[in-house]
Amino acid sequence: MIEIEFYMYLLLFVAAFVAGFIDSIAGGGGLIATPALLLAGLPPLNALATNKIQAVFGSSTAAINYRLKIDSSVKESRLIILFIVSFLASIAGTFIISSLDASLLIKLIPILLIAVSIFFAFKKELDSIHRKTVVSSNTFILVTLLIGGYDGAIGPGTGSFFMLAFVSLRGMTLLNATYNTKVVNFASNLGSLFTFIYLDLVNWTIGLVMATGQIAGAYCGSNLTIKKGSRIIKPTLVTMSLIMSLRLLLA
Repeated sequence: MIEIEFYMYLLLFVAAFVAGFIDSIAGGGGLIATPALLLAGLPPLNALATNKIQAVFGSSTAAINYRLKIDSSVKESRLIILFIVSFLASIAGTFIISSLDASLLIKLIPILLIAVSIFFAFKKELDSIHRKTVVSSNTFILVTLLIGGYDGAIGPGTGSFFMLAFVSLRGMTLLNATYNTKVVNFASNLGSLFTFIYLDLVNWTIGLVMATGQIAGAYCGSNLTIKKGSRIIKPTLVTMSLIMSLRLLLA
């Protein structure tokens, strides 16, 4: 257990607030929270593990707020299935990555994120109610399995990948896609957190301090998204995808 100064807790709280705010809109909060944890002196694995605490609180807060305030056309029974799949996949991903070399996959992430940003930047009529469903709900379970496993194994860009999948494959509007993304991302965060707890890598004091910041940030960010809709989601998603790509390319 490391000891840090009081001012660092304040900085971590602020970092978590900003991360929760951004993550509730378009994902990418880990890009802010994880470096803050490393700055506080946590070893890399402990930083990733502790980041999952505040990510769980942030994604769940956003998901609940969206559920209460938007008119979602999604069948809850299907979303529950996706939640379970994402949860189990992230557990498997966290265990698998602990014994594999993820360097190749990490090199591919910026390319995938750039593709996501290009799709959302140039795709028109994202909020059209006449969008087509490309894959069946059963096929989408496999997509959720892959992205959930990726979140447990690596993490960066998970929210962006889920958003892309819900919009392009299931034909959802951006607001409904954001709500669904928060639900399944909460599941993958939770599964990964349970695994890290089992591996005894979580710093609870720091994690819970950041969780309070995440809750506040996620609440504010999701409220802004509900009011502004695609006007805030699309530019934020494109910007965060590009920033994450540059950050990973320059790492």
